[in-house]
Amino acid sequence: MSLKVKRILALCVCCVLLAAAIYQNIRTDDTNSGADVDSTISESSEDVIFVQDYNSEEAGNIDGEQANTDVDLTGIKCDSPLDYIAGLRIEREAYRSALTEECMSIIESTSSSDAEVSIAQDEILAVNSMTETEDLLESALKSRGYEDVFAEYNDDGCIDIVLIAKNISESEIETITSMVYSESGVTSEYLTVSSVYRD
Repeated sequence: MSLKVKRILALCVCCVLLAAAIYQNIRTDDTNSGADVDSTISESSEDVIFVQDYNSEEAGNIDGEQANTDVDLTGIKCDSPLDYIAGLRIEREAYRSALTEECMSIIESTSSSDAEVSIAQDEILAVNSMTETEDLLESALKSRGYEDVFAEYNDDGCIDIVLIAKNISESEIETITSMVYSESGVTSEYLTVSSVYRD
């Protein structure tokens, strides 16, 4: 099977999983409210809203000083926080799988130069390192009592954290920032923390 066919199949599988998650969300809304599918779809799109900007002046203080405005923090209300985080994981894994397959095809190709092979190998090592860091952060944050946590180490060196929590206290923000720095070396200006919750 060619690499192109494998990529298309992987993309199709991701689309089917995403469609199933959306269908499940709509079906759950339908059984709970008795509304028709069209109104459920429009309501679902309105449910994902910006809740709180922790960077605002009302955000308060950490250790008696102005709150650390380098960390980007937002909250999102949705019908199923676990499904939301599962969707994020599916997207991350699909992207990483495609990237790894592309690198492997470069490595295995007889027409690739030594420089191209070296770059592809470095890319695979970087992906593995990012995945290990994400796993460490997710485990460490789950151990703090969060129902589920999603961490993504982006190609640009930024880290996105999504927690299932309605509110995140300032001391918890400071703890998360410290944990991310100790596990990855990423400072607060390259960190985004989002909370997702069901109202």
